[in-house]
Amino acid sequence: MRETESRCHENFQHLVKLVTFCNRDQPYNEIYQIFKVDGLSEIDPFDVEIILDAHHVGLQVKDMFLITGDYKHIVSRKEIIKKNTSLKDVIGLGEFNFG
Repeated sequence: MRETESRCHENFQHLVKLVTFCNRDQPYNEIYQIFKVDGLSEIDPFDVEIILDAHHVGLQVKDMFLITGDYKHIVSRKEIIKKNTSLKDVIGLGEFNFG
């Protein structure tokens, strides 16, 4: 068990250098209101929280992209998301190119 804990701690030390974790403590009410008017907050409030978290990280990271498999709620709102958040682009998982 100690070996596993030690390995997890080491892995975290590497990840923390590569990954920006979302530690949002701001509500971003003005953006939430846009998605309230749009209807998304009524349909799926968790998707709005994902967008707000991505926006928060995007304020810290240059050229932040949101890649998602949620075409119905998020990708279909690509333009409104790009216009009102810090995200550079919203990319559907099927459109994402690793090359």
